[in-house]
Amino acid sequence: LLSALLSPMADSPLGSQPITTAAGPRLLEAARLVRRLAKNLPEDLPIAQLHQLRIAGKRLRYLAEEIQHLPGMASKKAIAQLTKLQHSLGTVCDHEVAAERLLHWLHEPGITPQTAAALGGLGTRHHLAAHKARKGIRRELERFVRRKLWRKFVGEAE
Repeated sequence: LLSALLSPMADSPLGSQPITTAAGPRLLEAARLVRRLAKNLPEDLPIAQLHQLRIAGKRLRYLAEEIQHLPGMASKKAIAQLTKLQHSLGTVCDHEVAAERLLHWLHEPGITPQTAAALGGLGTRHHLAAHKARKGIRRELERFVRRKLWRKFVGEAE
């Protein structure tokens, strides 16, 4: 896993450095991306940007977990906060995808009124769950983009 996360560095000046030297800048770059995506999310938290943040956060987390044993790398607390946000983003994404699929099935030929009612009800339930999860994400994002957290990654991600 670590080699896959660090492989894009092979062609860069960091690629020829020891892992203890190259990992810090790579972690810092990944942390900056996550923070920038989090800070620039529109107020309505569109699913495409939430998913993009989720993927960037996942990559940062995997890298941080792999190199946390190296001196000066991400703290366990920073990784735990990132993991919590990543799971919250996953909840919204999962509910949105479920609602979209259920409502898409309403257009299939041969749907009975009972099936349509069930699909509509389930789609609405997932939509409401995604809406509720978005409220929680707004609060988490406010805490997450604070500078204090980013000091727990390599240096300051600003």
